[in-house]
Amino acid sequence: MKKSLLFDMDGTLYPLEKDDFYKTELYLKIENNTIFYLKEKLSLTEKEAENCYLKIKEKYPRLYSFGLNKEYGINKEEYLNFCWNFNPSKFVKKLFNPKEVIKYLNKDYQTILVSDAPLIWVNNVKEYLDMNNLFNETFSGAQLCLRKKEGLFDLIVRSLGLNPKDSYVIGDEEENDILPAKNLGLHTFYVGLKEFSSSEFKIKNITELTKYL
Repeated sequence: MKKSLLFDMDGTLYPLEKDDFYKTELYLKIENNTIFYLKEKLSLTEKEAENCYLKIKEKYPRLYSFGLNKEYGINKEEYLNFCWNFNPSKFVKKLFNPKEVIKYLNKDYQTILVSDAPLIWVNNVKEYLDMNNLFNETFSGAQLCLRKKEGLFDLIVRSLGLNPKDSYVIGDEEENDILPAKNLGLHTFYVGLKEFSSSEFKIKNITELTKYL
């Protein structure tokens, strides 16, 4: 059985303009879409919609669709498809070619894309980067209502029968990628420019993976 590479997407396959996802233009776009959606869906004023969003954001971090369904009966797929279905070109910067890296690694490894983001956004980004049909498997935490740091990696390891000793997680977030992977005994690559990371390996971008794998 091939060894496995589990790739994060946003901030890993392409660089974010800021280290903190919650300070990016992409996140601001999603926030604005969410507030507009709540305003229209629940017949709220702008201020009421903002307060509704902040309540969900605090109570259900990174699982807004789950919170909106539980608190207001909003259909998860409808919300995700409305708020995340837009052209990635403004937010996804092509500073290197991730497609060629994955194609090269596919010769010897099973490649798996793992994102907390909704599947609609994952698919839009894959299409924009010309990476459709490159990964052996794709997992969306939003679709499964399970974040990486709350058990998504464990689910993937069990469902695919992966051997942690032969599996590598590649991601740009210490809390959501590196630490959950290490807790399961998976090898880790931190992607980015931060000086500190508990990761086993550190690279500036995924083109450097070929030096190690």
